[in-house]
Amino acid sequence: MASFQQVLDRPSNSFTEDDVVKALNACKAGLLFLDGGRTICAFNDFFEKMITPPEGPTILEVGIDCEELIWRVVQYGLVPSALPNPSGWLEKNLPRMLSDEDEYDLILNNHRILTLRVIRISDDRQIMTAVDKTDMMELEKRSGEIWGNLEAALDGMSEGFCVLDKEMKVALWNDKFYSFLELPDHLHGPGVLFDDILVEIAKYKELSGEKAGAAGIDEVRTRGTCEAGTLYVETSSGRKVEIRFGESPRGGLIVLALDITRQKRIEKALAYSYRSLLSVVDAVPAIIDSKDAEGRYLFVNDGFVRHSGIAREEVVGKTSEELFGGVGGRWMDLLDSHLIQSHADSYTVEETFGFPNSSVKNWLTKKAVTTGGEGMPPSVLTVRFDVSDKIDAELQLDRAIHNDSLTGLPNRDSLSEHLQETLDQYEGSEHRFGLIFIHISGFSRVNVALGHHYGDRLLKILSERLVNIIRKDDFLARSGGNEFAILSYQINGRESLCQFSQRIRSVIEAPIELDGQIVHVTGRIGISIYPQNGTEKNQLLRAADLALQSAVGSPEQCSCFYLQDAYSDIKHLLKLENALRTADYDQEFQVHYQPQFSLVTGKLVGCEALLRWRQPVLGWVSPTEFIPVAEECGAIFDLGRWVLETVCRDMQSWHDKGGEGCRVAVNYSGVQFFGGHLVEDLEGILGGYNINPGLLQVEVTENVAMQDMDAASETLKKIKELGVRLSIDDFGTGYSSLSYLKSLPFDELKVDKSFVDDLPEDNSCVSVVRSIIALGHNLGMSVLAEGVEDKAQRSCLREAGCDDAQGYFFARPLPKTEFEKMLSDAG
Repeated sequence: MASFQQVLDRPSNSFTEDDVVKALNACKAGLLFLDGGRTICAFNDFFEKMITPPEGPTILEVGIDCEELIWRVVQYGLVPSALPNPSGWLEKNLPRMLSDEDEYDLILNNHRILTLRVIRISDDRQIMTAVDKTDMMELEKRSGEIWGNLEAALDGMSEGFCVLDKEMKVALWNDKFYSFLELPDHLHGPGVLFDDILVEIAKYKELSGEKAGAAGIDEVRTRGTCEAGTLYVETSSGRKVEIRFGESPRGGLIVLALDITRQKRIEKALAYSYRSLLSVVDAVPAIIDSKDAEGRYLFVNDGFVRHSGIAREEVVGKTSEELFGGVGGRWMDLLDSHLIQSHADSYTVEETFGFPNSSVKNWLTKKAVTTGGEGMPPSVLTVRFDVSDKIDAELQLDRAIHNDSLTGLPNRDSLSEHLQETLDQYEGSEHRFGLIFIHISGFSRVNVALGHHYGDRLLKILSERLVNIIRKDDFLARSGGNEFAILSYQINGRESLCQFSQRIRSVIEAPIELDGQIVHVTGRIGISIYPQNGTEKNQLLRAADLALQSAVGSPEQCSCFYLQDAYSDIKHLLKLENALRTADYDQEFQVHYQPQFSLVTGKLVGCEALLRWRQPVLGWVSPTEFIPVAEECGAIFDLGRWVLETVCRDMQSWHDKGGEGCRVAVNYSGVQFFGGHLVEDLEGILGGYNINPGLLQVEVTENVAMQDMDAASETLKKIKELGVRLSIDDFGTGYSSLSYLKSLPFDELKVDKSFVDDLPEDNSCVSVVRSIIALGHNLGMSVLAEGVEDKAQRSCLREAGCDDAQGYFFARPLPKTEFEKMLSDAG
């Protein structure tokens, strides 16, 4: 800066060299000193650096004219906009550059913008300032803090600026110094004692938490210095000002005043945001921590403190190994280090671990690498959610889905999955296994005679017996109400399976004591073998089921293997399915009506609608054949709607002919009851006919009603709201809860044919039937017996108090025309 000596040596100049140096060093701008003829007298390094070509000669020197300097700048191509007509450009822009009335933005070829401004100090002294606006714009973009344009060395500065001579009088200043400090007009201008200014400043309030006030001001007064170097005050209008003092070696001070109102507001907002964020993070039901690149904790929330039992201040700054020790702590540090080194963004994993002195839990952990911005080292943010309860709930749900609630054994769904897994494992191998279906005969009689509580106990005892005899690798499931299934793997052929089935029957048929009563049941067994009877799941299940049906239907054989001859039955079922899918319902199906009579009056009181199918190729097909196939392939829903439509049409016809009509019962299977839109179908079809909905009766079996109690109850109530009667069919053969049954809105209870067959010879059957009738009446239901085939059965039922009956003794199912004649004759 030796070139400034020429200015400093002038007698009229009141500045000392140190004053000027201090002033220049406090500015973030280039400075060019000119005399009255605009000859360059001095400049600072910053100005020279901005206009010197990267690989060219020095173009700035003392003694040249300012216009010459600008011409050199243009000549060396530093101003792209001046090309290709430099002379014209200079003629147009030079007056603006040298004017002391305005600023001029000069765009250089390196895309940097210099703001030039000429400040006239006196007639023979001028200062040209050059502020690099590019850096200020970039700084404003990154930090959001505006430090001003620095359009000039003094008034262009964003700070208030004041130079005091060694007598502590104002020698140089800018307007911002007075506006920031809100000083009265009489303190403006040169020669004002700074002590008077300090008196005014001393009236302002000190900023909380900052060193300021009387002590600092007194020090400035008495010593011309300030130990802290800075004062912080709040003016009368609430502006917050930072006042910086810099000492001059020859005495005096350089004073800068900065408006920090916005900064303090931001700091306050950030502090509030941090406290709020900390409260939120602490309230999150998770463990949250952050580590630096060296694995040291930067932050932990209350969840971390609560689970680890270590205070927050003891955690920050330490590694996991230092906190927890051992392999676990070292492993946590290695994982975080690897995440940073691998440049991965994040990952999520399920973990099982426990902090020292705490229980082991299941955690869903998410780790993410975060950075604080360009040049900032990365850190690892970890969030751990305790999912132990969720996993326990999932396990409980899985057990509920795959296990029987009564016995705890796997259920039918679990059996199906396990069978498929076995088939996948055995595919292509020579291994064999057997699929054994077990039916408990006699269970229904125990259930009805003794009560469902005893039925539950019976099933539990049988399941425990079966568990005790199966081999280690075998799979036992409860596949139905009174059915079990076993996957037996260690077999040598039919002989070993025969021996195993005999053992199964022996434990099932052993006497069972229930509160002093000895109960006997029998086991019926059906067996299919892999791969002889099939290599697919459905093939083996169907084969075992067919074998079980053979065993149940045989009075002699209690255990049956699937026979190859039965394969023809499967092909027959496939033919039935195809025929159902392509059937013309109106041409092939008919609804027959089996009359129902009052056992008191002998009059016709109703009928049961029964579906009949005459297939053009197969002929008459029994409902016991095609109904299960229709349920399996989904045709049962269209069939059900067709039956209901037909029944309602017939009831409308009987009504239109002047008859009173009669009650008509329509049967629905579990597939229809739970899998379709039964309520919507009833409501929609009934709405199309002018018939009394109370004459329509929906029949469901006991097992259907108990299959899904909550869903069944809801559906039954909706049907009842339509005015339709409800009947529970096959009562006594299923597995129902009497306490639950009484809450269902049934109007009628039907005694199953199996209980009627042995009447009146079998006294136990008589007792069971009497109990069922009494139960129905006590629950407010009428009772109807089905399958009545002789006079003795009718008399026995009438004496037992049964209300109505149906069966071949009264009439077989009749086509529509024949039933209409019977209905007409009865009317």
